[in-house]
Amino acid sequence: MLKIITDQFGKKGFIVDNTFITDPYYREDLGVEVDPIEYYGLTEDQLTQFEHMKPEPKEYIFWKEVKKHVREQCVIKANSLDEATEIHNEGGADYKEVHCFSEEITDEGTDENKRD
Repeated sequence: MLKIITDQFGKKGFIVDNTFITDPYYREDLGVEVDPIEYYGLTEDQLTQFEHMKPEPKEYIFWKEVKKHVREQCVIKANSLDEATEIHNEGGADYKEVHCFSEEITDEGTDENKRD
């Protein structure tokens, strides 16, 4: 079990592989969000000391084309795309019609107006 300590500057954290971790919601290199219980082995009680650092859920938009200038979309708040997809697939999607009069709906990854 990891021990929560306070450094000389008053920051709470714990040591993993000789690295002082102050934000348990991210990997040691701060590059990837992690589940601190699964990744570091922290307990719920230990996490209460870092509650103020917990990332806010992100908004993920799912949509489906209905007509040329109309689509239905829903916004799901979740901590990851996998979690949002799971919520969506389990019936947690509340689709609402959205009109797109200014342009034709295209895939997010394309820009049909761009010319070479």
